[in-house]
Amino acid sequence: WWILHLKAGPKLKMAKISLDYNKVYRAHDLSDLATLFFPQATAKQLRASFIALFVEIKNARGQKLSDTSYIADKYGLMQSSVCKTRAALRRVGLIEFRGGLWGFSSRFEKSLFNLLSKINSLKVPADSRKTREKENFFVALAKG
Repeated sequence: WWILHLKAGPKLKMAKISLDYNKVYRAHDLSDLATLFFPQATAKQLRASFIALFVEIKNARGQKLSDTSYIADKYGLMQSSVCKTRAALRRVGLIEFRGGLWGFSSRFEKSLFNLLSKINSLKVPADSRKTREKENFFVALAKG
């Protein structure tokens, strides 16, 4: 599991996302995707809310919703779960509230591509003594 620490106002919020490569590779439907975003065994309501929000945005005119309050009643979910899920998806950048409408966001996708790019650039072998010293410094810093 990866725990993403996301700055949301004055508080630091966390979102736990499972990026186990086997689970990502085997994911083929919304249920699997919901499990990646909410991997906790006790998160059934959050996974159901994820699927409901995703489906409602996907099938809305222009893939935009002006209101999400009806989703809990429509799918028999707790309103608090829908709100928590919506907040978590907003924090990770999968959805956004823009111009008074809820819709999909490209922030999460761009963040993943940025992460991959950074990982690939950091995999290049050190080409100087200065770079190796810097890397050793990071190890020492991480140790505390």
